[in-house]
Amino acid sequence: AGRQIARSGAPGATLHFWFEGASLTLIPGPGNGVTNAVVDRGRPRQVALDGRPVRLVNHWRSGRHEVTLSVVSGEVGIDAFVVRPPWRPSGRLVVGVLCLFIVVSAMLVQRLRR
Repeated sequence: AGRQIARSGAPGATLHFWFEGASLTLIPGPGNGVTNAVVDRGRPRQVALDGRPVRLVNHWRSGRHEVTLSVVSGEVGIDAFVVRPPWRPSGRLVVGVLCLFIVVSAMLVQRLRR
């Protein structure tokens, strides 16, 4: 069994942290609790932790984000957080899309000339 980052069943118990990245996914631990998640001082979002990962932040750009999690009810356990950088296309993808665009354009030009 792995080590948990946090676990509490006390309503109002809070975990507050910052992270640098474009997305943040919470990996819940044992327990079926409900937590309020506040990201970048926005509106609270009530999140039921039922064993499935929960995406808390999803941005295109990387940045520093502030997160506050507060127990609402039940036992809230957190096994991990996954932080990801913004998605960037690979060089091969860019070249492939560019080649496809050139081929389709050439086919359209040929059709229009008929």
